[in-house]
Amino acid sequence: MDDNQQRSKKHKKPVLCPYCGAQALLRKGSFLLEQVNEKHLYVCVRYPECDAYVTAHESSKKPLGVLANGVLRKKRILAQQETDRLWKRRKGRAPVFTRKQANNWLADKLNTANHVYLGSAGEGICDLIIKEARLLCTKTKQPY
Repeated sequence: MDDNQQRSKKHKKPVLCPYCGAQALLRKGSFLLEQVNEKHLYVCVRYPECDAYVTAHESSKKPLGVLANGVLRKKRILAQQETDRLWKRRKGRAPVFTRKQANNWLADKLNTANHVYLGSAGEGICDLIIKEARLLCTKTKQPY
């Protein structure tokens, strides 16, 4: 097993795939063509049959959330884009919230006291985030 396939010394707990239960290995991002911009990923050993992976923190090599399949990765990206619309300034439009206010609004909508980390969110949470953010953008006349 080469260095990229071994667990990081800083991250001793094995990372398991929530879909098939197999171990995920730390790999260079170039292992996946679509992820060439990512430096390291945890990839299910059953890839590509099991299409689950997650980005790793570059310095600690810890996973940045829970492994996700293609459907969940797309939902997480869309949920991030929708929440970004609430606080990022765009041409000709003032943001609805500051970033902190957007995080607080989201935590309130999800009935949690903590900041919502999309890297650990499941499909249901992502769907709710997308729905609520779009609804708020409609109410505040923020274009898509």
